[in-house]
Amino acid sequence: MTPVPPKPTALIVDDDLGLMFCLVELFAKTGWNIVPALNCRQAVALAVMWDSHIDLIVVNPALNGIEEMVQTLSRVHLQMARTSQRVIMCANWDHQAVVET
Repeated sequence: MTPVPPKPTALIVDDDLGLMFCLVELFAKTGWNIVPALNCRQAVALAVMWDSHIDLIVVNPALNGIEEMVQTLSRVHLQMARTSQRVIMCANWDHQAVVET
């Protein structure tokens, strides 16, 4: 029997619960493990807990503390920086308008 490869893991960081819900649903439906964080401090703590098992970070660039988060993660997770990890900056958008169309 062929072993099943592990599912990739995304750390999603946003304080907008509506956007967070949409992103969690999208990534979960496409086979990702999800690690949600409502702020940058929580994201750093979760990233440390998950060690180098985070494959993607989706973050709102307007969040307070994002610069410190990026600096901390680059110091603490040098191994992550050497892997194929990616970061997506996702700004707030009017998700209500999208739902209504």
